[in-house]
Amino acid sequence: TSSLDLGVDFSPVDRVLQVGSPKGVARILQRAGRSGHRPGEVSRITCVPTNALELLEIAAVRDGIEAGAMEGRLQLERPLDVLAQHIVTVALGGGFVAHELLGEVRSTRAYAGLTSEEWEWTLRFVGTGGDSLGAYPEYARLEVEDGRHVLNNREQARRHRMSIGTIVSDAAIVVQYLRGGVLGTDRGWAFHLAGRNSVCGQSARLPAWPACGQSGPCLGARRGRQGMIIAGESAWPS
Repeated sequence: TSSLDLGVDFSPVDRVLQVGSPKGVARILQRAGRSGHRPGEVSRITCVPTNALELLEIAAVRDGIEAGAMEGRLQLERPLDVLAQHIVTVALGGGFVAHELLGEVRSTRAYAGLTSEEWEWTLRFVGTGGDSLGAYPEYARLEVEDGRHVLNNREQARRHRMSIGTIVSDAAIVVQYLRGGVLGTDRGWAFHLAGRNSVCGQSARLPAWPACGQSGPCLGARRGRQGMIIAGESAWPS
């Protein structure tokens, strides 16, 4: 379905089954890319037509893939919502000088025609909430320090980082105690947990240890935010 065009980014998917016609070359390639989602791996997709017409459509899509024929995509011009997110990200990454960032933004195709009025509106919206949200302090994100726009509010910074939606690789997953040291990070790294010898595998295949049900402390594990596997020192509630 269209829900699998994007967002399924865990490596153990070996093959995608497309039931019915994908209705386009770009769509089937996007869906095929949900499998083999690792560097150097091959993406595989099997199409399952439900009638003769879909069989013809799938054959046409396969010919289009071999010919390199891809449907055109409408290029967005000056999307200010994306610009606002970029401004917050750069402010969080050390800050920026307004005219320098404007020049960098205008060097891209999508924002080559960005007007000074649009830039000032977006900067004001991100900085103070603009005319619509200026009465609410939580929407004032930017501060000016020594001529640079920065984001210093820790809660706003945390919310922005959590909403970026980055794909975390297996190598970036840390296995650690909730209040203690790191057990391991690399795939194949062996460690002793909950009375058993364990080995770090792929993120979606790592086991989750349930609560032990004892009254005293025990080792448990659960999947945390952004795919991290966290080992705790007390039982997690079921």
